[in-house]
Amino acid sequence: MYGVTHRQEHAHEEGIWCVSWVKNVSRDVDYIVTGAADNMVKAWTWSDQVSQLEHKWTFHGHQLGVVSVDIDPAGSVAASSGLDGYIHLWDLESGKQIRSIDGGQVDVWTLSFSPDGKTMATGSHNGHINLFNVQTGEKRSSLDTRGKFTMSIAHVSTRCVLIFLIKHTLIEPRWQTNSLRGYRWYYKSVRLGNRKVVTYARRSCYAN
Repeated sequence: MYGVTHRQEHAHEEGIWCVSWVKNVSRDVDYIVTGAADNMVKAWTWSDQVSQLEHKWTFHGHQLGVVSVDIDPAGSVAASSGLDGYIHLWDLESGKQIRSIDGGQVDVWTLSFSPDGKTMATGSHNGHINLFNVQTGEKRSSLDTRGKFTMSIAHVSTRCVLIFLIKHTLIEPRWQTNSLRGYRWYYKSVRLGNRKVVTYARRSCYAN
């Protein structure tokens, strides 16, 4: 059974739209990053010992609501994308902005770091998946899924990306080897478990 271990009141001034949680193993710190309709990104640290969530940083830079956040596997860099079309990279240790990337108007609805932390995939309103070099901020390539609005994206490996399209299909865009169908509602999010894909639709959670 699962239960609520902590509740943080007034975490943002407006509704929270996205969250990411990664452990920085080298520093033994759990980082939680949140993005909200108030245009702000916040970084928090979590302690299991005392079940305490401590506010670490508030990142400013987005001009519109923050729709997606992710933390690199090392737990040192956070990325955020907003309705303003910009991607911002943040240093979780210093609290400073690393760089800002113009992702294109309404082209960064969702983002995800690759397992090696060197590439960042973003999903757009027209189904295109753009791959950016994290170190330079340059766009490496663009994958055309021939789909529609990209709701969520997750890396399986450094060479494979899973995405959700609003047309009720889960695909691997470059290889097109598997397509999971049959859900009655739009996908909202995708996360990877131990050899499984966990998906969240409007009413239900699924593991495939």
